[in-house]
Amino acid sequence: MDETIIYAYQNELLIGIDKLNRDIIEEAAKAVFEAWQSKSFVWIFGNGGNASTAEHFACDLSKWTIVYPQAGVRAIALTSHPLITAFANDENYDKVFMRQLDRVIDSGDVAIGISCSGKSANVLVALEHAKGRGNTTIVLTGNDKNVPILECADFAIHASCQDIRQQEDIHLIVAHMIVGLVKDKIQDKEDK
Repeated sequence: MDETIIYAYQNELLIGIDKLNRDIIEEAAKAVFEAWQSKSFVWIFGNGGNASTAEHFACDLSKWTIVYPQAGVRAIALTSHPLITAFANDENYDKVFMRQLDRVIDSGDVAIGISCSGKSANVLVALEHAKGRGNTTIVLTGNDKNVPILECADFAIHASCQDIRQQEDIHLIVAHMIVGLVKDKIQDKEDK
């Protein structure tokens, strides 16, 4: 077994975790908590592995933030394959998330876009749409350079690793951090 590869992967992941901006993660969690307070929705989207992260994030926000008798966060991943392919076929792939948001996003909702490159056109178009309607936008990205997606983010959380695999790992870790922070805020509210 080549332990060098395993060690290098683990080391890069730990460095990336250490570089996370915890203040921005807390602010993003606060925005999600505020959406919960107002019974608003959190819409999450991304492509490929990021679509899986979006689904995982939405699942955890919906389930793990339940503090009985309070319901959890109203979180939905925009990853329905039939709907995505329908919009891609009828218009183009750049609009697959925006068209879904256009029908459902409301005042007070939060849009979370996940793009390791920070250049995914369909994620960018959806975030611009949400921001244009006055919604809070959160971006999970691996790119901290001057990319268009950063211009439409109220909160940008960077996974500062070179390898997309570690970026995706860190995005899931950030999702778990946000879920934990939101659950704690809900629990604190219930305890008062």
